[in-house]
Amino acid sequence: MLKKICSTFFGLALLLTTANVFANSRASLFLVGEIAVISNLFVNPTLGGVDTLDIENGETNRLVATVDEESNNAAGYRIDLESVNNGNLRHNNGTDQVAYTISYDGGAATTPGPVGTPATGVKTSGALTGLTTDTSNVEITVTAGGTGIPAGAYTDTLIFTMVAL
Repeated sequence: MLKKICSTFFGLALLLTTANVFANSRASLFLVGEIAVISNLFVNPTLGGVDTLDIENGETNRLVATVDEESNNAAGYRIDLESVNNGNLRHNNGTDQVAYTISYDGGAATTPGPVGTPATGVKTSGALTGLTTDTSNVEITVTAGGTGIPAGAYTDTLIFTMVAL
């Protein structure tokens, strides 16, 4: 019985040794490289465009900024738009406000969404073949407040977000 166990053990050892010799006659090496996704936005306010809005009489398609977009995401990207005051220029008293819309890159006028719930896809690029740059105009249309609104500053902050597709 001991002779049979030893014989089986040595037979398996020889088989495993032979198998290892053949398994090592060929090997592979897996290589990986990566290019990080680039998603950059640069907002350039138009000199005199953002700080002299005509709240009383309104504005129509007034250029207030350009946005430089830079991306290398193969599937493309979209631009989302949020407003701290939910698409309103709010008086510094906190209660009076004047509505406005934004046209981004010549697109349809849209009301920016509130923070956390953006207006999505105010621009969507197509597929990209490499690092791509584009410049988009930001135009505002302000609803005329008329003479019955209080004097003072009316403000809002827009937040642009580039989302890789």
